[in-house]
This record gives sequence, C-alpha cells and structure tokens, in this order.
Amino acid sequence: MSAGLEADQVLLDGSGTGSTDTTTRLDEQLKCSRCHQLKPRSEFHKSTKRKTGASPWCKACSKEHLNAGPNQPLVIATCVICGRAFESRNHPSRNLSSTCSKDCRWELRRRRSTPKPIPAEKKCTVCGEVKPIDQFYTLKSHRPTSGCKSCHVVNATEWAKENRDRKKMASWAWRINKDYGLSVKEYLVMYERQAGKCAVCLRELELYGKFTSIDHNHTTGAVRGLLCRQCNSAAGLLSDSSSVARRLAEYLDKHRPVEV
Repeated sequence: MSAGLEADQVLLDGSGTGSTDTTTRLDEQLKCSRCHQLKPRSEFHKSTKRKTGASPWCKACSKEHLNAGPNQPLVIATCVICGRAFESRNHPSRNLSSTCSKDCRWELRRRRSTPKPIPAEKKCTVCGEVKPIDQFYTLKSHRPTSGCKSCHVVNATEWAKENRDRKKMASWAWRINKDYGLSVKEYLVMYERQAGKCAVCLRELELYGKFTSIDHNHTTGAVRGLLCRQCNSAAGLLSDSSSVARRLAEYLDKHRPVEV
C-alpha cells in the first residue's frame, strides 16, 4: 500500500499502522480502579469492550466484589408494582431489587418498554421557542430531537461551510454505502487490489476522483470492480454482454489499419 493510501485509510477508519508487541503488553502495569494499585496486565481479566483490552478491576477485586453479594444482610424493600413488602439483599453492584416476584419483574419491564406519549408541543433547546411536534425531527427511538428543524438546518449549513472537505468526504462515503453497500475500508481494499488502475484499460485512477466509477452488476447489484468513466460507459452501452464485446474486438482487429 502506498504512503498516501495508508494516510487516507488512517484518516477515514481511524486505524493505525503500528503494532504493539505482545510481550510488552503482558509486562505493562495497569492501575486497578478499585484498590488503586499498579499490577501486571496478567492480574486483570480480558475485556474487548475497553480500549486497554483489560477489565478496570484486578482479578482479586473482582472476586471479592462477586463474593460480597450472598453475604449481604436481608433488608425490607417495597415492590414498585404491587406495593408488597419483601426481603431483599442489597448487592454492591446494584440497588435494592425493586420487584418482589417474576410477574412483577415482567410487568416492570413491560412498562419501561412502552413508549411514553409524545406531547403536541415541545420547546427547542437552541432557539428556546415552543413549537408543534411536527417541527422536530424524529430519532430512531421515536422521540423528537432536542432542536427544531429550522435550527438544525442553520447549524448544518454553518458546519458544512466551515468543513467543506469533511462534508464532501462524508457525502461520498454515504453515497457509496447507499448505492453499492460499500464501506470506505472495502473501497480502499478494492483500490489497492487493482493497484490504483482501471480493471480494463489499466489507466491510473484517482482515489476519490469523479472519473473513478464503481462498476456493478445491474441485475444482482454486486460490485465487480473499479473502472474509469469511459470503460464503465462502454460496458453499459454494450449491455454488459461479453459476447457483444468479443464480436466488437474481432471487428476492430479485422479492420485494423495495415502498417506500411
């Protein structure tokens, strides 16, 4: 991969080119957030959800924390569903149990999963005006956004003017994902596999140039490769027919001018 392509990939997907030596990571000292002691990485459980790759607590603190639950004294709590008093253990990792039985737990889960009614009006957190709910965009959670549509358009326009390059790159990435189902990383891999050249005429292609076309099967939608605009147009004019392309090649060879 060329240096420019590596730099583009780092900027787009946030991946680096360096690698960490395994022995160095094992000897690395980490600080437990519970006992605040520095211990070797081997004293921590692995965690793929954290950037460090290790649990924030050491193994000793985790074991002590888990064994503390059954030893907690029983306390009297009140069920939030039926209001009945029941005995519960106050486990250190969570609050008092709020329900007394399985049926009450299912009822509490049902109530929490039921969406709250959306009001007819809402106050915009940007302009401070109270507007009808249809003046706000809807999130995936089916709740309205904090800012109204007018404020969102103004903020988006200002951001686009100040970040033209990022806006252009974001629009391009969104378009290739929408039209071809390609991520930026998959596009970079395809560009590198073709050595930055058109798959047909071997002409040099710009990495994000407007003359670089993503060729795909119009029947199945599967991406086939990267072509220059001329080769992509030619394939479309030939209706993606290989037999027509062969006959055209034979025709051109037959009428090739004879060199004197």
